[in-house]
Amino acid sequence: MSKNIGIDLGTTNTVVCYEENGEYRFVEFGNNTLLPSAVYVNENNSVTVGKKAIELGNLHPERLIRSAKTHMAQRIKKEGEDDEGRLFIYPDDMPGLSFNRKFTPTDVAEQVLREVKKYLIRNEICSEDEVINTIITVPAYFESNQVDETTIAGERAGFKVIRTLSEPFAAAIAYVTENIKNNTQIFVVDFGGGTFDITLLKYDKNNDEKYVMLALDGDNKLGGDDIDDLVVKLFIDAIKEDVGVDLSSFKKSGLTKEQYFSTMSVLLRYAKNTKHKLSAKESCDVSIVSLFKLPDGDSYDFEKKVTRAEFDEYCKPIYDKVIGKIANLLSEGTIDGQPIDKSKINKVLLVGGSCYIPRIRRIVEEIIQMETHPYDLSNVVALGACILSNQIGMMADRGRKSGNNGNANISKNPVVEMLAFDLGIEVLKDNSLEETEFSQIIKRRSYTPCDEVKTYYPAYDYQKEISINVYERAASIPENDNDISKCQFYGSFVFDDFEPGLKNDTNIDVRFQFDESRRLIVTVTDVKTGSSIRKQVDKLKKKVINQRGGSVPMDIFLLLDSSTSMSGEGIANVKSAVKDLVKNMIDMSVSRVGIITFATKHQIISELTNDADCIIRKTNNISPKGTTYAEEAFKSAYEMFTRKNSGRKSVVIMLTDGKVFDEPETAVYARKMKNQKIRVITIGAGDAINKKFLEQIASSQENGKNDMYTINNMSELAKTFRTIIDSLRET
Repeated sequence: MSKNIGIDLGTTNTVVCYEENGEYRFVEFGNNTLLPSAVYVNENNSVTVGKKAIELGNLHPERLIRSAKTHMAQRIKKEGEDDEGRLFIYPDDMPGLSFNRKFTPTDVAEQVLREVKKYLIRNEICSEDEVINTIITVPAYFESNQVDETTIAGERAGFKVIRTLSEPFAAAIAYVTENIKNNTQIFVVDFGGGTFDITLLKYDKNNDEKYVMLALDGDNKLGGDDIDDLVVKLFIDAIKEDVGVDLSSFKKSGLTKEQYFSTMSVLLRYAKNTKHKLSAKESCDVSIVSLFKLPDGDSYDFEKKVTRAEFDEYCKPIYDKVIGKIANLLSEGTIDGQPIDKSKINKVLLVGGSCYIPRIRRIVEEIIQMETHPYDLSNVVALGACILSNQIGMMADRGRKSGNNGNANISKNPVVEMLAFDLGIEVLKDNSLEETEFSQIIKRRSYTPCDEVKTYYPAYDYQKEISINVYERAASIPENDNDISKCQFYGSFVFDDFEPGLKNDTNIDVRFQFDESRRLIVTVTDVKTGSSIRKQVDKLKKKVINQRGGSVPMDIFLLLDSSTSMSGEGIANVKSAVKDLVKNMIDMSVSRVGIITFATKHQIISELTNDADCIIRKTNNISPKGTTYAEEAFKSAYEMFTRKNSGRKSVVIMLTDGKVFDEPETAVYARKMKNQKIRVITIGAGDAINKKFLEQIASSQENGKNDMYTINNMSELAKTFRTIIDSLRET
């Protein structure tokens, strides 16, 4: 057996709806259909949820977690940590909280939903062994990671989450059950405790009764909690004017840490109460006995009469944001490429507790020039979720009866949603070897399900692996801003089943498929061979580091200064850098390296070979002595390159830490090399080098950059080798 329910997992309160004998009912949590989305952590690390949690939190605010939805999937990036950072954690990332147990916002949501399940079983709405098919609502402007974490919380709590549903859609579905004409456009303003969504929908009764999203805007960091904070500021300003105590920060307050956070918790509780009262009355009296101790030891009693006009004045910054978002959607939004026609809007729905505020209602009515639809702002979202849950359940039942194993035509999705974000991958910037940027594949405001393909090519010639790092770019970021650091990491994997070759001759198709359940399927295909990999991308797993090991066939002669000045730490660093070069930077299966030292006499340490261990072993035998003469080393390298033309890219890398005593003779062979398309790269270490000479004998790249590098000492050589090898792959 199974039960179909709808859950509005709100920032402030959670509401649950179920169907019984053809009627929709709401779960009673005590004497109220609202379950506070709050968790109290007891001293033994067990948790208490709901109204009781709020009551305990009034006594010990440092143990109360509330408004966790605001931080859902939020990541904290700190210096020294992975690029994608770590998830927000209670109590570490929330000032004023103090307990030993650690919670992510997902963990908090799980505890709230576990409490929901307890009530369902306790009230005999469901049995313990019954499958509970659940639709959980989310803000329309939630990013994909936030939606995914909501689903995870529901599944951990023991529900079968058949899908998530945006809150504006849920409200529209609930409204449509009453009476609505075909092709009605519904403007939904959803202003809850932590998020603000505005959505324009259309009800298409003749097309499988679909609800189609036409336009959306919003802010997933704007809600009733922000209004509460402004009312707290109103109280703080009044207290400072009254007795001179500044509660705007702990340091300014003069209170102990415990006193300060306890005082702020009390003010927040009264701020919420004041907000609620002013939704129904023009004024209210606030009276708080013994709020805190004054410097002289007396208790301070806070008394203030707050008018709705004063409340509205303090809340003006929030109202301005609401006005701006609605105005922006109506002026900048489009439907099928055409500007939104405000006159075609048939109904305006208000959703969410913050819409009880009279000024919010007036703002919407003044902009749309239409009365808002009076509705149950607290329960309508859960009702719509339950209605859709039952519709999907009935379709599944019909499927089982027809032999389709319960999967019948759920593809006939009655809700057509629109993405509030872009999806794409990380790519190298043009003409860059290190910097990356975001490349969009699926555009924001695309309808789900969506399917898009974009063609790329490898970063380097003969590259063996490609890192597919998927990112999400929030709607708050302009579409022309490709700064990858502003984007949310989504997931990643490696594609290596393609035929290495010249980068411009290798086309790689990257296909994104995003379905109604917010699953992202990525298919990467080598266009030439047809080989491909298909992955469902798991969110928030560790990022794959971009592969730099592209396999470009090269012959490289290292001409190493072995004069007396290289003795000691200098030559030790050179040997270490050569080892790193042949082991980690070059694919020795297709490339070869040779070593020639130069001093009073030159020595061919190793001819060109792909045996990395042999190179390391022979390099370790280098013993510096004599003075710096380089002609014979250049001559030997030149003769070996011209005698044995392999067809590979030919490169000479010269390293010295001092003045070369046969500069004119050395320059002759350097010039001959460059005439034969042999690339000459020079590295000078320290202050004794002749930079002008090293620059003269080095090659020049097509972009005009000279192939001469300088380092302070040999400890920087390995890093310079890596820069050079990246440059060789690119040019």
